[in-house]
Amino acid sequence: FISSQLNSILFNESDRIVRARLSKLPGGVATLTPLVMTNVSTSSPEQQFAKILAMVVPFLLVVMTVTGALYPSIDLAAGERERGTLETLAVSPVPVGQIVAGKFGVVVTIAMFSTALNLGSMTAMFHFSKLAQLAAGSSIGQTTEVEPAIETADATSSDRLTQRDYLERRKHLEAEAEKKSGFIVTAAPIVLLAMLPFAVLAGGVMLATCSFARTFKEAQNYMMPVMMAFMIPAMIVSYMPTKRLEGVLLVLPVANIVVLIRELF
Repeated sequence: FISSQLNSILFNESDRIVRARLSKLPGGVATLTPLVMTNVSTSSPEQQFAKILAMVVPFLLVVMTVTGALYPSIDLAAGERERGTLETLAVSPVPVGQIVAGKFGVVVTIAMFSTALNLGSMTAMFHFSKLAQLAAGSSIGQTTEVEPAIETADATSSDRLTQRDYLERRKHLEAEAEKKSGFIVTAAPIVLLAMLPFAVLAGGVMLATCSFARTFKEAQNYMMPVMMAFMIPAMIVSYMPTKRLEGVLLVLPVANIVVLIRELF
């Protein structure tokens, strides 16, 4: 430990002596760093914030939709069978197809209602908490931090265009982002509409699976593999940013909805 500390002190002192000597030369200390590299994204704060949302929100919506369809499916199939009300409903003068369609409609409606409430709460939270503006503020701070380095590089270089124009482009994007309305409020209705086919799929699969169960607990056991079948593909695809909505993904259940919502963001 003492050796490492001593080496650090001697290294710092050596660096100070070298810089003091170079400061007396025509080029100055800037000759030590002929090339200055800075990482500044040209994407707007809106785009950076949307990238984060696109990795989280689709998976959460899938989980919320599946959860919203879970208990109505169990109660309308196995629950009625356990309570003994399914036989009474079966002998009523109503076609079986209408009974099944009514149960299916209730499951899909509750699933979509749950999705709409959760999406609305997330939208309100993002909109009123000003998280997008906080992301913009952090990116502006990043631009402010690298500006002195760019100034130094411009002062010691004959080419004054590349880095300066890069920084100006970034500032222009930030100024445009501040004038725009929140994209989350605009995207929310389209995302909700995109979730409708998934709610229909989840409701149909869950209601059909629960119809084989005789008790509420048995239906819950049947639902665990079904929920995993929905959630695992959604989780995997959510963290695969290079995947696009094309080819097999167009017809692959769950994955196509996740990629679609991500591309909407």
